[in-house]
Amino acid sequence: MVNQKPGFLEKPGFFSVGAPETWFPAETGFLSTDGFNAMPIKHKRWNDPRKRGDGFRLLVCRYRPRALPKADETWNASWPELGPSKKLHADFYGKNGPPIGWEEYRQRYLEEMKAQAELIDELADLVIAGKTITLLCSSACEDATHCHRTLLKQLIEERIAEKQKSLAQQLPSGPEP
Repeated sequence: MVNQKPGFLEKPGFFSVGAPETWFPAETGFLSTDGFNAMPIKHKRWNDPRKRGDGFRLLVCRYRPRALPKADETWNASWPELGPSKKLHADFYGKNGPPIGWEEYRQRYLEEMKAQAELIDELADLVIAGKTITLLCSSACEDATHCHRTLLKQLIEERIAEKQKSLAQQLPSGPEP
């Protein structure tokens, strides 16, 4: 859950995601006071070099990179629930028979993510609050157009648009003529 108390930054220099005791440095994003200046959602592979504008780096793989020491992790948090299920992952790579195609993978992943609406909402809230998020996937995933991180980015952006539309409808209109 995003800490949304007045001022958003309850612990000076930090913001929280998930459990209240999970704090991250404020420099991982930018604070927005109006809720409408959503920051970008980026995506890349976990081993791509960290860049200053990456913001909050979130690993969204079902599997943690093998043999990687914790000290070498390039992400702020890991939410494996946002990665494809083990079965979907195996089906895509042909471990249970012939590999499934992108369109079937896409449909099944989007169906799986319906159960993760709360996490997607949390990410949308972070972006609306002005945090930049970078979704990180496997180092083996070289084609972002055929990767769940791109689908997840679209789901978050759709949720942001819904929330912003709802907020805009709640604002009072200008003075009546």
